[in-house]
Formats: sequence, C-alpha cells, structure tokens
Amino acid sequence: MAGGGDLRPRGGNAPKLKPAESSKSSLMSEVLEAERVLKSNPEEMRRYNKRESYLMDMQASHNSGKAEGKAEGKAEGKAEGKAEGVAETKLMMVKNMLAHGLSSDLIKKIAVLDDNQLAEIKLQLQH
Repeated sequence: MAGGGDLRPRGGNAPKLKPAESSKSSLMSEVLEAERVLKSNPEEMRRYNKRESYLMDMQASHNSGKAEGKAEGKAEGKAEGKAEGVAETKLMMVKNMLAHGLSSDLIKKIAVLDDNQLAEIKLQLQH
C-alpha cells in the first residue's frame, strides 16, 4: 500500500468483529494481498491491467450498443407515430370532403386514393 503501510492489526489485541465487519475485513485482507502480489510481480500486473482494460472496453461496448438500440427504437417509434398521424389526418380530410359533397373522383385525386381505399373509408362512415 502506497505510503500508509499495512493497516491490518498486529498481535492478539485485535478488536472482536461482528460478522458483517468480519467479512469486510476478510475482503480487505484479500484486496491487500492481491495488491502485494501485483506490485511484486510485473507480469501479474501486466495481466491485471490487460484484463481491466478488456473489461472496461466490454462495458463501453455494451453501453454503446444499448444507446444505439435505444436511439433506433426511438426513431422507429417516431416514424410509426408520424405515419399514423398522416393516415389519421388523411382519413379525417376524406371524411370532411365526403361530408361536403365532393365527388369521389375529386376526393381520390386530392387524397391520392384508389377506388378500394375510398370504398373502405365510405364503409367506415356507414358503421
């Protein structure tokens, strides 16, 4: 440990620890031992750094993929919403034209509909 030395208690005067504190102490002992091994063995330190770099790259890749998926889903949702809005507006417009007595030919030209589409809208109005 840099500068502070080993902080583990020495001798038989160590305080009694509760189970949770004991597991924390055990974990800290393991961390300190790992640090000692890494500092004393350059090859182990290199492998450790390589693994940490790999894990960080994997996490960044995961986060990037998650963000891309979220953006893609948002774009698809916007496109679907826009298409539904256009379709609803067109339907409302055709219904208004029919209500005002415009001819079927003029409605098909204005709304860019074929005979079947206009017939479907007229059926909807009857129900």
